[in-house]
Amino acid sequence: MTSLASDFAIRTEGLTKRFGSQLAVNGVDLRVPSGAVFGFLGPNGSGKTTTIRLLLGLASATSGEIEVLGRPMPDDLAAVLPEVVHSSKAPAFTRTCRGLQTFIASIPPTATRHPEPAAHACRPRSNAWGSPMLRGKR
Repeated sequence: MTSLASDFAIRTEGLTKRFGSQLAVNGVDLRVPSGAVFGFLGPNGSGKTTTIRLLLGLASATSGEIEVLGRPMPDDLAAVLPEVVHSSKAPAFTRTCRGLQTFIASIPPTATRHPEPAAHACRPRSNAWGSPMLRGKR
């Protein structure tokens, strides 16, 4: 696979994963441009989580090639993992101040952090009648 690190954050060719006779991921050719927001949508059992696990080096591909941030995976796993953040579920817990603070604290120190949204979300506000209230409290 020719590296195009400046163009793609994620690149796969023929990515395949089998569990015995069960085909979980079937020849995926994927190109995610650098700076893009990307997600997987599909029914249960369609290979979304397996594909992400393959991309992050948490599972081994049966065949195919993977490149993340211009580096071959899983060969450069140690260099890539500190640079990525992954959430396998929607962060619904961020609806409260504590949840938002916990989520932001979990971001690796190598990632760019923006703590201002958490501070803003947790400041006391006043409702329409002038009484103090906290965003996220029910």
